[in-house]
Amino acid sequence: MKIIKICLINFVFYTIILFYITNLNAQNITDGSSVGIVKDIDGNLYHTVKIGNLVWMVENLKVTHYRNGDEIPNVKDNNDWIQFTNGAWCDYDNKPFNGLIYGKLYNYYILNDGREVAPIGWHISTEDDWKMTTNYLGGVSVAGKMRSKGIRNQRNLGLNITNEVGFCAIICGLRFGLTQYYQKGSFFGLNDRTLWWCKSYEPTVAFMSCFNNQVLIYKSNINNDSRQNGHYLRCVRDQYFNSEKDNKQINSKSESLKITNKKSSNINLPLKEIITDFDGNKYNSVKIGNQIWMVENLKVTHYRNGDLIANVIDNSAWSNLSTGAYYVYDNDVNIEADLKQDFNYGKLYNWYALGDRRNVSPTGWHVASDKEWKTLISFLGGENIAGGKLKSVSFWQNENIDASDIVGFSALPVGFRSLDGRVGAQGQTGYFWSSTPNDMNTSYFISISYNSGEAKIGSSNIGNGFSVRCVKD
Repeated sequence: MKIIKICLINFVFYTIILFYITNLNAQNITDGSSVGIVKDIDGNLYHTVKIGNLVWMVENLKVTHYRNGDEIPNVKDNNDWIQFTNGAWCDYDNKPFNGLIYGKLYNYYILNDGREVAPIGWHISTEDDWKMTTNYLGGVSVAGKMRSKGIRNQRNLGLNITNEVGFCAIICGLRFGLTQYYQKGSFFGLNDRTLWWCKSYEPTVAFMSCFNNQVLIYKSNINNDSRQNGHYLRCVRDQYFNSEKDNKQINSKSESLKITNKKSSNINLPLKEIITDFDGNKYNSVKIGNQIWMVENLKVTHYRNGDLIANVIDNSAWSNLSTGAYYVYDNDVNIEADLKQDFNYGKLYNWYALGDRRNVSPTGWHVASDKEWKTLISFLGGENIAGGKLKSVSFWQNENIDASDIVGFSALPVGFRSLDGRVGAQGQTGYFWSSTPNDMNTSYFISISYNSGEAKIGSSNIGNGFSVRCVKD
């Protein structure tokens, strides 16, 4: 009897402790929290965010194949576009770079194709999804809460753009179909307006523009004219957050890394928090082993105390530096270069910026040391194979050998700027500084290339410009 009583007391005690721990974990999944990364059939990765009871993709869809592997036609010609009555996609202005940044433009017919374009466990957002989210955020006038702050050359016209829920909407135009007022099949509205298809039995869209703070959801056209329009797609996870129990289940699942085949559409990686630097740039993070890394390269243009980091363009001036500086690869001062570098690649910094006591990293974070890079590489199996596990499956040249991005690190081939100011290797190699000096003139760095699965450790002149990744303190 005494043994039974002790067992009962222990059971009650541990039940209470377990209840407390799981409820504590449940509080971590809050609005604006990242819930993981999802991969489509093409290998594109999408960040995710919880808003109310829904989990949204943070990026517009980029997929070019249906779930079953069938290819979705890429229709470029204007006349072909307006006559097409099956699912089709295109890049804005038919420029592949725009597709990488903004996502693909799809016609209406793709929404109701039974082969599906959303990754497994996800669906194209519906009219109800959009209304549920905007109502949760306060009604129609909530675009500022959902629009990205990190994309340059978007007109805001005095609007308060906060992106406080992490939806990261970009104003990036559309493609007309059988319009009466513009050239049929033409592109329009870059930096002016964005429309997303809502999955529905008739053409329905969600609309944002630079002219006001509204998110409008409406029937696109009572006739069939709008079915050939090209709009963007956002996906929503099938599983809703309906209670704290759902939160607990997600937290429990996020403690273990679910890894499947490279072509799988259902990879969920545990992103623990979103970090903001001095400029307001936001970075996702991922836990790998006992370390928490930023998922993106550093983009900041100020030190932690607010002092400006020099943007040095002139080759001669760059080669004579002995203080911190950064550079945008190729320095093409236009919208495409700004978007490409800021949204995807980050900046190239000389090592002087890393060694400056004013600090380039966000509070609570630091530039990864040589020891921390070695710990990461060792955890992933050593120099010979770690590179493939760290490389993004997109943006790399040619076959991108052994790339799986299996841990969600998403290393990109930004290239370098050499001491004499030359640039090179974009699309081929990513170079990452460590914070650890080798001697007075060199510091340790890591390189990852398209033609190998290796992650190589070396040393290089501190005047070179490389990418930077940060680790949590």
